[in-house]
Amino acid sequence: MNDKEIKTNWYTTERVLVSISSSPRAGKVIRYGARIAQKYKCEFYVISIEPCGTFTKKFTVEDWKAIEKHEELAKNLGAEIFRLKGKNVAKKILEFSSEKRITQIVLGHSSRNLFTRIFKGSVINKIIEHSKGTEIRIVPWSKM
Repeated sequence: MNDKEIKTNWYTTERVLVSISSSPRAGKVIRYGARIAQKYKCEFYVISIEPCGTFTKKFTVEDWKAIEKHEELAKNLGAEIFRLKGKNVAKKILEFSSEKRITQIVLGHSSRNLFTRIFKGSVINKIIEHSKGTEIRIVPWSKM
C-alpha cells in the first residue's frame, strides 16, 4: 500500500493503538486496548511520546520507570511497543496512526485545569478534530 501511495484505510482488519504516559492509570487504558485487540484478533500497538522542545517538561527518571512498567504490561498483553519523540503529542499520534493504518485509537482522559486548556489545548480534541476515518475511544480517568 505504501508503494502505491495509498493513504487511506481499507478496513480489511482492525488495528488498535494505545498512547500512554507515565500516569499510574495508563495500565488500565492498555488493558482496555488489549481487550479490543483480543476481540478482533488484530494488531495492537502501544506508544509513548517523549516531549521535546525548549519549554517542554522532559520525562524524569520516575516517569521512565513508570513507562517501562506500562510497556512490560503491554508486551505481556501482545502489544508492539514504540517510543517516539515530538513537540506536538497529538500530531505524533496522528502520524503514527496514519503510518500503521490504525482503525481505533484508545486514549486516557484526565481533567485539565483552565490554564492548560486555554494555552495548550486538549490532545484528545486535536486528535478527534484531525483524525479521518479512525474510531477514537476515550477512557476517563475518574472512572478508573
